[in-house]
Amino acid sequence: MITDTDPDKILEIHKRMIDKSVRVLEGNASWVGRVVDVIDTENFSVRKGRESTSQAVSVFNIRSL
Repeated sequence: MITDTDPDKILEIHKRMIDKSVRVLEGNASWVGRVVDVIDTENFSVRKGRESTSQAVSVFNIRSL
């Protein structure tokens, strides 16, 4: 049985965010980046620009654009 908390289902949904632009919230500041990968059920790998390295960002700190 697949539930809403099934890790495989969550990862499948999160993978839809790959190559999407997102706003990342960091304290009082925010920046726009692109999701490059899904790390696990609670973290994405997000890159600020093409030349920058990607960072692990919690799903709770990401907003869709």
